[in-house]
Amino acid sequence: MKPLLIGIISFCFLQVICGQQQQANKGNYFIPKESFFERNLKHYNYQLTIDTVDQMMGIITFWRTEPIFDPKQRVSWTPNISFSIYSSKDKAKCIDSSLQIRANSTCEAPNIGGDMFILGNLILFNTSPCVECSKNPKVEYCRNILKHLLEYITDTNSSDLNYVFGQLPIEKGIFFRKKLSVISP
Repeated sequence: MKPLLIGIISFCFLQVICGQQQQANKGNYFIPKESFFERNLKHYNYQLTIDTVDQMMGIITFWRTEPIFDPKQRVSWTPNISFSIYSSKDKAKCIDSSLQIRANSTCEAPNIGGDMFILGNLILFNTSPCVECSKNPKVEYCRNILKHLLEYITDTNSSDLNYVFGQLPIEKGIFFRKKLSVISP
C-alpha cells in the first residue's frame, strides 16, 4: 500500500512541476535586471592622449558623463581617474612610485591615488596622490568599473594604443574638468 501511495504522490508532484514549466514556457519569461556594471558603463567615457614623455606612452582618463548627486553634501559631482601609460618594462619603477604615492597621500580612502593596472604589455599607472572616485567611503565609482572595462580588452599585444583601447565598450570623448554644482538650500 505504501509504494502505491508514494507512486501516486510522486506522479501528482511531477504533474504539477511539468505543468508549471509548460506555463512558464508560454511567454512568462524571466527578464534579467541590468547588472551594476551594465547600468553604469553607459555613463562612462574615456580620452586617450598619445604623448611620449620620458618612458610614458600616453595618458588615458576615464570619467562618468552623468553627474552623481550627493544628498549629504548637496553637490553633484563627476567621478574621474587618469592613468599614465607605460610599457611593462617599466614595472619596477611604477611599483616603487605607486608605493611612494600611497604612503604620502593626504587623501582618505578610497580617494588615495597611486593605482596600477597591468594590461598585457602595458601598465596603467595613476600618478596622482588623490583621485575623484568617491564622496562616500562606502561607495567607489572608479576602480571596480575600470576593472570591468579592462576585461573587454582581449588583444593587448599591439603597440597601437588607439587599437588597444578601441576595444573598450564605452565611447571615446574629450574630458573637461567640471566644477561641482552646489544646490542652494
